[in-house]
Amino acid sequence: MNKIVPIDQAVLKFVHDRQSIAFAGMPLMRKPVVFAREILRQRKAGRLKVNDLFMTGGTCSFGTALLVGAGVVDSMISQFVGFERAGLNYIVKKSIEEGIPRRVLVEDESNLTFNLRCLAGSLNLPFIPSISGVWGDLNTPGLSTHGAHEYRKYIHVKDPFGTGRRVALIQAVKPDLTVIEAPMADENGNTFFLGAVGHDDLLSRAGRKVVIVADHIVSGDLCRRFPNLVAVPSIGVDAVVPWRRAAWPTGCPGLYDPDITHIKLFNDAARKDEFEDYLDWYVYSYKDEDDYVHMIGPDAEKLSKTTSASLLEPFRKYLLKEEQLEVRA
Repeated sequence: MNKIVPIDQAVLKFVHDRQSIAFAGMPLMRKPVVFAREILRQRKAGRLKVNDLFMTGGTCSFGTALLVGAGVVDSMISQFVGFERAGLNYIVKKSIEEGIPRRVLVEDESNLTFNLRCLAGSLNLPFIPSISGVWGDLNTPGLSTHGAHEYRKYIHVKDPFGTGRRVALIQAVKPDLTVIEAPMADENGNTFFLGAVGHDDLLSRAGRKVVIVADHIVSGDLCRRFPNLVAVPSIGVDAVVPWRRAAWPTGCPGLYDPDITHIKLFNDAARKDEFEDYLDWYVYSYKDEDDYVHMIGPDAEKLSKTTSASLLEPFRKYLLKEEQLEVRA
């Protein structure tokens, strides 16, 4: 089944008001940033009503920062807020500390507890036991009220099998929508990662709806010859959006490095209260995919000269050209 759809239609079909949305990927790698841009573009054009989002991805990175800065995020679960070597995430920092443009409520998770939440969601379990949630400063039990959303914090119980050991019951993550950026996917939605997978495979199985944003569409021969390399199987995918450099300014292993210079520019805009100017130039200005790549400029080719390029080499013969794609209307 051909699941390829244009990005504007994917956003209009799958994004809704007061949703829980998970953006997969690591802080500087494979974040579906272009999907976040398109949410704001459709909202500005008056075609999409969206507010009070609950962001449930593990790392609060660039795409989430765009939505927070635009004031459409109510709350989030996160195990990390920042851009690693590019510095703090000033948009989210100002939101938490100063309420600009609104105060986003954040629940911290450890790497282990968040991945356990994803595991529970992927198995369709309502919760999962953990020994990680019974100590430290992240273990406050009870119900946290998050504005438009309620978020159940850990519940502590004793081992029912008689050891007396205390464990935390951790609520599953079941996002209304999971969005995954990937280097390659076929038209059916079989998705291939290069480099670290992180918790993306678990999030894909936990999401009620799943959209893949892929830099390249590959021939179905790749799945048929190497089914063991499929990280996200087509049965769990609702749509595939082809878009070059979709993760920019974060990177995509095998294709391009993160654009640290641009992320610092973004942070400078946040510090100087020039976020709206940033949106005008880097979110609302481009007309289509070619114009988007042109907007990135010469750095696009520079970033593509990545030391991880060898990861893609065995798969280049399976990459389809644009004229070979059949996009659903």
